[in-house]
Amino acid sequence: MSGTTFIYGKPLNEREVGDYHRILSQAYAWPTDPTLNPAAEEGMANLRLLRRAARVIGGLSLQPCRQYFGGRAVPMAGVRLLAIAPDMRGQGAATTLMEACVREHRERGWVLSALYPEMRGLYRKSGYEVAGDSPLWQLPLDAPVQADRSLTLKPFDLGSATGMAAMRNLYEAQAQQGNGWLERSDWYWSRIFREPPEQGPGARVYAYLLERETAPEGYMIYSQPEVGPRRYRLQMHDWVASTPAARRRILSFLADHRSMADVAELYAGPQDPLLLGRDAHLAPACVNHPWMLRVVDVQAALEQRGYAAGVGVELHLGIRDGLLKENERPFVLTIEAGRSAVRVGGEARIMLDVRGLAALYTGHVTPQALKGLGLVEASDVDLAKLGTAFSGPPPWMPERF
Repeated sequence: MSGTTFIYGKPLNEREVGDYHRILSQAYAWPTDPTLNPAAEEGMANLRLLRRAARVIGGLSLQPCRQYFGGRAVPMAGVRLLAIAPDMRGQGAATTLMEACVREHRERGWVLSALYPEMRGLYRKSGYEVAGDSPLWQLPLDAPVQADRSLTLKPFDLGSATGMAAMRNLYEAQAQQGNGWLERSDWYWSRIFREPPEQGPGARVYAYLLERETAPEGYMIYSQPEVGPRRYRLQMHDWVASTPAARRRILSFLADHRSMADVAELYAGPQDPLLLGRDAHLAPACVNHPWMLRVVDVQAALEQRGYAAGVGVELHLGIRDGLLKENERPFVLTIEAGRSAVRVGGEARIMLDVRGLAALYTGHVTPQALKGLGLVEASDVDLAKLGTAFSGPPPWMPERF
């Protein structure tokens, strides 16, 4: 793809990859040593660069996977590590890069695109909107917990195919119950087990399966970064508890570290039973990382998403999308027994900006709030139907990319 000034495409050689890494090092204050650059794991095939003439002036990384909504996984690509050379900023390079990226999504059949923004305005220009959260909680370890050690903690061996399969099965079962979780590729799994470089060369990652006899009911993956002399915090990289006993076992395990650690940090949805079941007061999330979504193929996105089993509704939609004109058609969405059918046509009684559709699609923003933002135009009756159609658990993601 090309414009009058910029050219978008894959790297032509390793030299161009090195140019992009140097831009990232300056943009994110990362080490210039390529072996310490976090982008070294991306893989050349996933990089997209922006050039002006023969010079690499920026780029990003695409990591394809699938994202769960309503119990069904929809093809999605995560956008990572966007950076523009300092002397080329403010000249439309980042906007050009994102618009070309979105068009490539469409060409390659990725139905959705997601990212974690530093500046929301940039991505809104390309049709993205805030569509979910990623809250990080700090659990004080001196708080009382309902001790439960009925489940056995089994150290996890990364080389065990059986153990890894059990862990993946637990994760997938949990992911299908929420909105926004990923169907993880091997790349996403490998990042969870990687020693965090910011914790120093001696950092280790530990993992346990929570078992009752031979059936696992959960798992934990964590590290112990130092916070002072003979003190550390428990940093949970990933965890799943499929039963109340597993949740109590995790809380008991964390509390057993209180002689050396004051807090545990973990990502969890605001309505997770692990948080709701605590006896002690819980402070608000210490950090929240909202993520943004872009609906790239409206018809496919509506067809492939799952819906609540008790919902039966017909919606006449019209879409405004200034970048992908293929989406600017009227659609009739019919939902029955958790499944949908979509056809082109209808009366377009509900006019949705593509940004509004993204926030509605995940269930992050109500139709009434979207109307207040000017992202939907519809009668009160149709707004109520929209709310029913896209109801579900609050969207959040434990993944960072």
